[in-house]
Amino acid sequence: MTIKEWRSMAACLGMPVDRFFLIKGESSREAKKVCSTCPVSKECLAEAIQINPIYDTYGIFGGKSSRERNKIRKELGIKFKNIQHS
Repeated sequence: MTIKEWRSMAACLGMPVDRFFLIKGESSREAKKVCSTCPVSKECLAEAIQINPIYDTYGIFGGKSSRERNKIRKELGIKFKNIQHS
């Protein structure tokens, strides 16, 4: 299944983005509840853990927070090259 295909089936499709990109201190419970009913949450999470954590600092994807995704990356041994800024 392509990204375009699974995204079109996402439970969050059409919902306000701020529901999944929370301000510090806001509860992620409602966003995670939506993800728990989503038929493509595994695909969403699989894509999200492939994003370099430097750019993946917040938001709920596949029912997981950035901190939870970082833990999964570590458990799976997913590593990213350090970015050198000149």
